[in-house]
Amino acid sequence: MAIVHYEPTIWQNTRYQTWRTRSLFIGHVGLRGAQRVLKPVYTLATHDQWMEWEGEKVKIPSFRRLYLEIGDPTEYRQATDLLGGWAHLQALLKYKWFDEFIKSAREELEIQLRSAALLRIIVEAQSEESRSSLAANRYLADGKYKVADVKRGRPSNVEIENELQKRTNITERAKEDMKRMGLVTDNAPPIKH
Repeated sequence: MAIVHYEPTIWQNTRYQTWRTRSLFIGHVGLRGAQRVLKPVYTLATHDQWMEWEGEKVKIPSFRRLYLEIGDPTEYRQATDLLGGWAHLQALLKYKWFDEFIKSAREELEIQLRSAALLRIIVEAQSEESRSSLAANRYLADGKYKVADVKRGRPSNVEIENELQKRTNITERAKEDMKRMGLVTDNAPPIKH
């Protein structure tokens, strides 16, 4: 995994002294003004792409591929290695098109990391000499690696009714306890402290 560290001049729009955003990527070149003369640094595609630039055929690396190769879930290394710094990543995240792209890449990175961890657990489970092979086998047998697809919305009527019943039972038990301790009589309101 060889990551290319690009020079900061590639990330900055020197004419305006700002971070390059859309002009960094192959699909967004040629939108307006100064961006037409700036060579794209990355493509948002899943694979590297070739393009014609100033009479030459140049290979444009896939930002997504490099992002996944670095594999840092905090995104700090991606920001520093691919964009020159955290501030540039934050500037890009303000754009809806990039935010949607990065959310998809984050999901894929999470799956990639979970897959690699599960493979290590499988290797550990198959090892006869390992002290933790029993725990690894139990983890695999119980299916604890499966992701629960929990999308919670409004509780169902049954859940609401059950919760109401629980609360009613708790209130009734509290009243009975207070009567038994002599804090409340049948006719008198409860004593406030």
